[in-house]
Amino acid sequence: MALGSHPEPPGLADTAFRVVEAGQRVLLDRLDLARIDLERFVALAVRSGVAVAASTVLLSGAWFAIMAAAALYLQTALELSLPVTLCIVAFLSAAGGVVMVNAALKAVASFKLTAIESVDELRSVSVTEQ
Repeated sequence: MALGSHPEPPGLADTAFRVVEAGQRVLLDRLDLARIDLERFVALAVRSGVAVAASTVLLSGAWFAIMAAAALYLQTALELSLPVTLCIVAFLSAAGGVVMVNAALKAVASFKLTAIESVDELRSVSVTEQ
């Protein structure tokens, strides 16, 4: 190369090679981010599952204790036999459960999932909801 001359621009093959390399780096970075997101999601799911299981056990135990206390109270207050008071408490508990399940099903049925594919759609949804 002579003094004062400009370097030759890279060829088409060299440019294409650099574009492919950059694309590969971007793809690897995206895969790393996806892996990290998946690890965080799995960790959150496991923690949530353990919390739900522990809560279920504790709440079930408390519910049984409350129902047993209610049955024993009814037995002494109404002077009924223990099987009859257990049936009354079981019926009331089941009726309350049915009401709660129906309310939950109605709440889930009214919940709408929307797929927002662009920022413009997000803005239009936000504006219409206000």
